[in-house]
Amino acid sequence: PGTFPTFCAADLSANAAYAEPAEIFMGAVQGVTVSSDGPVTPSPIALKREVSLMRVRLNVKDKEGNTNNENTANGVDFAQDASIMIYRLPDHLKVMAGNAGGVSATSTATNILSISGGEVFKTTDPTSGYNAGGKVLSGNFTMWRDVVVFPNNGGRANDSATTGTADRQRQYFIVVSGRGKAGHILGDGTALPNDATVYWSGVVKENFVPNVIREVNLTLRTGGSTTVPVTPTEYGGLEITVSAPTPWDSNIVNSDIIM
Repeated sequence: PGTFPTFCAADLSANAAYAEPAEIFMGAVQGVTVSSDGPVTPSPIALKREVSLMRVRLNVKDKEGNTNNENTANGVDFAQDASIMIYRLPDHLKVMAGNAGGVSATSTATNILSISGGEVFKTTDPTSGYNAGGKVLSGNFTMWRDVVVFPNNGGRANDSATTGTADRQRQYFIVVSGRGKAGHILGDGTALPNDATVYWSGVVKENFVPNVIREVNLTLRTGGSTTVPVTPTEYGGLEITVSAPTPWDSNIVNSDIIM
């Protein structure tokens, strides 16, 4: 289990918070003989990563109208009240061989992966743990975060369906937040009288299968809302584009979302 950000925990109290999963690997081998006479050496077991990686990138510069989502006067500070929440998580992941294992065929709208506290959004390219010289930031995408997620493809029977959209009931719904400053213009055109948490949201429609990376580019078009979504909606100020799936240990392909 996880915890919701303190600034919206009361609003989301009827939902279930989950922590970001670890990298989970599974493997199976057939024809293993169990003997009491001594040790048995089975065939090598090939392990496969059962989770996906969502690389979230934020563009706060390409806004619409007179709003300002940058960290300036009347803007938004994404180092405060920052969060990433992903709704419609799969109901479970089973440690079993074949199509009986892996993620469930169903997802629940109120299952939410919740990330907050500390440095939610990174503002510089990685210097370790990534391919040498690898860059994450480019153009107006100035913030990022890698998030490990359970795949939303409906289970191993669908692992070959790497393209196209996920079933509507399994599509991730993503929410990001930051601290709006007094005078910030919200999406409805009103100005914040005081500093307050501001939210943007949108639907990630693409399939995520095990052992792939998909880059989810979030462009904050509007000034957001002070109301956190309790359940998924269609659009909340984010323009979203998602890259084609790329093997976890290979190059990353982009996808973009406008919020």
